[in-house]
Amino acid sequence: MTCTLAVACEKDAVAPHFGNSPEFAVFEILENRINGLRKVSAAPGDAAHIALLRKLNAKVLLCGTLESSARAALEEAGIEIVDGQTGDIIQAAGAFLMKLVRAGK
Repeated sequence: MTCTLAVACEKDAVAPHFGNSPEFAVFEILENRINGLRKVSAAPGDAAHIALLRKLNAKVLLCGTLESSARAALEEAGIEIVDGQTGDIIQAAGAFLMKLVRAGK
């Protein structure tokens, strides 16, 4: 898998709520491995976050919780949502990648 994976975060932890996350950790994934990481500040609110994720060409979003309207807009943008995430952003990204590898993707 080669893609951009975004994690809604507060410092180095997954943000509890997508719309309130002050930044995103953006992982560049190359052949199911983390190839790069950068942090991007985000304006508040679901609409601003979704616009930023589109601009970043994110294909996958890891987050805590999100509103149903945000879920619908993200799905419409073609961004896969993996919600219910908690803890360290690097561990969350690593766990997601391990699931892909185990599934043979």
